[in-house]
Amino acid sequence: MTVYSISADVDFVSPDDDTVIAQLGDLSFLVIPHWVGNACSLVAEASAGTPQDALDGFHREISGLGIRIRRYDLGLMSVSDIATELDVSRETVRLWSTGSRRGHFPDRFAHVGSSRVWAWSEVYHWARDNGYELEDRGVPLPLWLLEKTNGILAGSEMTVAP
Repeated sequence: MTVYSISADVDFVSPDDDTVIAQLGDLSFLVIPHWVGNACSLVAEASAGTPQDALDGFHREISGLGIRIRRYDLGLMSVSDIATELDVSRETVRLWSTGSRRGHFPDRFAHVGSSRVWAWSEVYHWARDNGYELEDRGVPLPLWLLEKTNGILAGSEMTVAP
């Protein structure tokens, strides 16, 4: 079994709702709610045999509490974010991203303003394949799976596992 990291934006759950907070603590995986203003996200670590099984279990249990998942977080990261996660300089990440050092760095996912961003799942696997120690954290779900599931969520009022 692998421990997968999952992060999802959900319909607002009040931090004052003791019943829901208690129910989150009773799930079969560790889940931590985060609030910023009126936005709520759930961050979880779920053990499963495959990424799809982890996502399905998370979706089923969260939906079973009556919480609607709006979208799954793609884990987009800037050069600075990647540098912090891998404990290297921003210049090192910039060189990786331009192909000047250690080839085959993942392609950027998008531009946000004038900054490039990458999907953490792709950087994670690249870093692990290039000898960086990432064992103390959950494995991010693959980008293709998150994008596919977000497409399904965007196209319907889905309340069951994708």
